[in-house]
Amino acid sequence: MGAVRRCGKCMAVVAWVLVAWCWAPLAPAQTLDPAACPPSAPVPSPALLQVARQQLADRGFLWRISRDGRDSFIYGTLHAGRPEWLLPGPRTEAALHRTGALALEVNPLDSAVREQVRAVAQRPGFALSAATQAALVAAWAAECLDPAELQSGPPEWHALRLVVAQAQRQGLFPDFGAEAVLLMRNLRTERPVIGLETVAIQLEALLARTPSEA
Repeated sequence: MGAVRRCGKCMAVVAWVLVAWCWAPLAPAQTLDPAACPPSAPVPSPALLQVARQQLADRGFLWRISRDGRDSFIYGTLHAGRPEWLLPGPRTEAALHRTGALALEVNPLDSAVREQVRAVAQRPGFALSAATQAALVAAWAAECLDPAELQSGPPEWHALRLVVAQAQRQGLFPDFGAEAVLLMRNLRTERPVIGLETVAIQLEALLARTPSEA
């Protein structure tokens, strides 16, 4: 049970950053039928771990790079996954076991990264046309997101959150993305976690540079 609690806590931290990055947790609106809202991610539990063990498989691409007798691994990850993907496959697990550090795009366990992401979510964005804003508001309500959150943050941020809401309807959750799974498994050895990119670099790809792009 202790391992499950640590797993849940780690995944909650990771998911918060990944979700705030391109995604966000969904809070059902009080005026909507919860059955019409995207489902929430299940909490890691012994039962879910058992299901994951029964469906254990390698998913995605895993490359090995060798030089001077040392191996490194590059794993092609997805930022969202299904709950039954809670455990990595045997080849991925073996590669992770052999490494001395885990490197991700950004390190979601870094408090500075979390603060920067939080600040971005609050910054003003480019104004949208009346028609586009109305469409955004309607889509936001349909996905049970808090309308007050549309008052701040770039519109591209809001659009990405809608994408995640639609993914959750398909059973895909940031909480069970490959990065969250790798970080959870990393708890066993407490190997260093390295961020390969800065928040600023990520924002260049995520946020519009002009009103027309927005």
